[in-house]
Amino acid sequence: MRIDHISIQCLCHATESEEKVLSALSQLHSSFEKQTAKGYFGNPISIFSARLTRKKEIKKTLSVIQCLSSSLSRDLRRRVDKKGNIFIRLDKQELYCHNLILKDDGEVKITIHMLFYPKKSEDAIYYAKEVFSN
Repeated sequence: MRIDHISIQCLCHATESEEKVLSALSQLHSSFEKQTAKGYFGNPISIFSARLTRKKEIKKTLSVIQCLSSSLSRDLRRRVDKKGNIFIRLDKQELYCHNLILKDDGEVKITIHMLFYPKKSEDAIYYAKEVFSN
């Protein structure tokens, strides 16, 4: 596997239930760190993030998002940068309902950081296809 790590991040606004957001995120990973920030109007925002580095964690999360592989494979050129990062966004509300829905402005950000050398954009696409072909 050419994946170094996976980063997951999601914001929880003051009008949302942290428990529900964490319940939705628990489908992707079991634990998240919480940071707090202030919004534009001073409202509190919780930022939940996780960095998955162990192969077991990575494989588990990949198995969850594997159902999106056909959609992701068709759209990889737009989702992969030359450094080998795959960018995926999911709808937070749908995730809470146990549906994985790709959404360009989705609130759940997943970044898959791949390792390969030398870093060329065509290689990034090739290895990204390899990730979602399993």
